[in-house]
Amino acid sequence: MPFEFPDTLPTDADALADLRAKAVEAFNDVYDTDKAPTEEELAHMQRLVEGINTIDTALSDQAAADERATSAADMAAALAEKATPDSDDTSGDDTQNDSVDTPTLDTPEEATPGEPSDEEEAQESVAASGSRTRFSAAAGSTKTDLPKQEHGFRLTTSAKNYETGVVDTLRVAEEFGNLAQGRAARVIGAGGRSVTTVAYLDRNAPAEFTVSDESDALAVLEKITDESRLDGGSLVAAGGWCAPSETIYDFLPVEAPTGLLSLPELTIRRGGIRFPKEPDFDKLYDDIGFHQTEAQAQANTEKNCIEIPCGEFEEIRLDVEGVCITSGILQDKAWPEQTKKFVDEALRLHQHKVSARRIKTVVDGSTVVGTLTGPMFGTAGAVLSALELQVADMRTRHRIPRTRSVEGIAPEWLLSVLRADLAYRDEVLPAQVTDEQIKAHFRNLGANLQFVVDWQNDVIGAKTPAVAWPTEVQVVLYPAGTWWSATEPVINLGIIHDSTLIKQNRQVQMFTEDGVAVGKRGPESRLVTIPVAVNGEVGARYTAAVAP
Repeated sequence: MPFEFPDTLPTDADALADLRAKAVEAFNDVYDTDKAPTEEELAHMQRLVEGINTIDTALSDQAAADERATSAADMAAALAEKATPDSDDTSGDDTQNDSVDTPTLDTPEEATPGEPSDEEEAQESVAASGSRTRFSAAAGSTKTDLPKQEHGFRLTTSAKNYETGVVDTLRVAEEFGNLAQGRAARVIGAGGRSVTTVAYLDRNAPAEFTVSDESDALAVLEKITDESRLDGGSLVAAGGWCAPSETIYDFLPVEAPTGLLSLPELTIRRGGIRFPKEPDFDKLYDDIGFHQTEAQAQANTEKNCIEIPCGEFEEIRLDVEGVCITSGILQDKAWPEQTKKFVDEALRLHQHKVSARRIKTVVDGSTVVGTLTGPMFGTAGAVLSALELQVADMRTRHRIPRTRSVEGIAPEWLLSVLRADLAYRDEVLPAQVTDEQIKAHFRNLGANLQFVVDWQNDVIGAKTPAVAWPTEVQVVLYPAGTWWSATEPVINLGIIHDSTLIKQNRQVQMFTEDGVAVGKRGPESRLVTIPVAVNGEVGARYTAAVAP
């Protein structure tokens, strides 16, 4: 015989929960995932679902009513605790009790004889409709004494085996197990996801520490922060957090590489490149051309001719710069943030190493001028004077027009040394001297300097913290276009699993190789050493004679 709902909905919460469980069981007995239901079975399933929803509504209403009644009882108890007898009132009845009675909840009025009750009307309505899945509203019941409110976990009506009152964590775990089996009654869908709540925790918050109205907020705050209400005068929460600290697996973002040497760059595909060697016209200056007088011409003096030499070629071959990183396969899966951080930092440092090797090639291929001598005042005066001397000498020697710039390389910390030296000068504030203003001074000299971070790090940027500025600085100067770079991306792979490493549960996280070479075509490149002193020193002051 198929399951049928009673004509009248039970008023007891346990009876409602039992009826609901039987209805769900009846639904599962009819529902078959392997075949489609018949029309009769589908109609029966529909009646079961409607009845279950009706029970859920009644349970929710009853739970809400219980909560309201409990809250009212708590407020009544709080009022009773605050009430005190008025000892000064002598006009009252002598038989008046000193204590204040706790307010009680009103009982519903009895139905007037001759008038149908709500229950009778509801039953007549059910009988007239002929539908067995409709119930009367929850029958009115007399109010009983409310038990003291318990606090803890409570099940919601979405739980398969719903029950009222406080339950232990084992019952909550059982309902989570039912949820995993797809036995939840109510699933709320929103935003492409499904949400089902099977339990909630009822906190034991004292009424005196609960803000029920906006006007009470300040009074409650003052009470909980009142040190005098506590034994020992301590407002520290009892015990510690107990739970272990949370773990953050993310790292700080990787800084972009800066201060790298930039050279004109071309790509080659055969491992190297050959190019003609530039003639050194500085050496031929004294021999080129001839000058004759009329007498020499009449005497048939032989004119000086310069033979074009057989051209020579220079060749550079690519060197390999690469990075190889291995990691544990499980380590990468469990902590991918660390893998990403390590790979990103390795690639950043790889670019700095490539820049450092290019700088070394340029320095090794430059003519060493040595340490400049002559009047050197401080740092600003010494550097500007020394560089202008070399730029003027190179332009004159190689007849370089002023429209063509002279390029150079200097350590990045030279900007800081210049600013520190200027700070010692009169009426100069270091905050008013920007990097761009310093670079503009060099451009006015006709020198475009690159300030790099991977050169001359023996004092600034060394393993130990610096305690003083360096006493000298080296600068490379060369006509624009003298130095250039050749590259070829040879291999650039990601994760590699090979038979040897995979046996050790490891992998090649990243493997990359770059072919790099630096070539020289210009007439000259100079390495200049300049003494520096951070003291703001300038040239000697001129003192005008004062007339007597």
